[in-house]
Amino acid sequence: VGSAEIRRSSLPLRSDRARMLLYAVVARGTTVLAEHEEARGNVAPVTRLVLSRLPEKEGRLSYVYDEQVAYHVLNDQGITFLCVAECAAQRRLPFLFLEDLRGRFWDTCGEEGAAAKAYELDQTFAPIMRARMRAWSGDLPDADGLTSTRAKLEAAKSVMVENIDNLLERGEKIQLLVEKSEELRSQGDLFWYQSRKLRCALVRHRYVYCSLGLVVVLLIIYFLLAMSCGGLGLQRCTKS
Repeated sequence: VGSAEIRRSSLPLRSDRARMLLYAVVARGTTVLAEHEEARGNVAPVTRLVLSRLPEKEGRLSYVYDEQVAYHVLNDQGITFLCVAECAAQRRLPFLFLEDLRGRFWDTCGEEGAAAKAYELDQTFAPIMRARMRAWSGDLPDADGLTSTRAKLEAAKSVMVENIDNLLERGEKIQLLVEKSEELRSQGDLFWYQSRKLRCALVRHRYVYCSLGLVVVLLIIYFLLAMSCGGLGLQRCTKS
């Protein structure tokens, strides 16, 4: 899937009620534990692709797409908290939402939730995600004041911002490198097999040549004895 397909499918259809936060997911690697989508569209399938290309290191990342929507990522203890937001939300509000989501996830689900199977937390944690998304999108009064102290702290932290096309391009390059390495490994296995086959053939030829040489030497010795012993029956030598 390339960036051109992202352009066709990732932008959600705006609902009658505009929202700043459009989609959120909690995942372990590419395994989705729980998700919630506020806007109709193909955000979820595109997010699967983004999850497969994310770096494994902990921290905060933002991937901007066409100056319209952004994918904001918070990695913590092997769990990825990701939300898709309008660029108008900038980065402060989405990361405050993700910080809120992270705290509620560990408080509610804990380590057992982190080890859950795909979509196992949809029944228990997805409703919390929906409520928090609507709160931070402004459906509840004073949503931005819920964690004002944390807001000041998190606003000072740096966030790596990158264009999502670069992420996809890097992922495609990584995939190309993986394919090249697989091809080289296959060629290496083939070379090892062929070299082993050649070595076995050389060993067989060596044994054959040694056996033939031994037979020739024995025949020469026999004929020399026959000449000195009066015939092929070696009569003279056997009588003595």
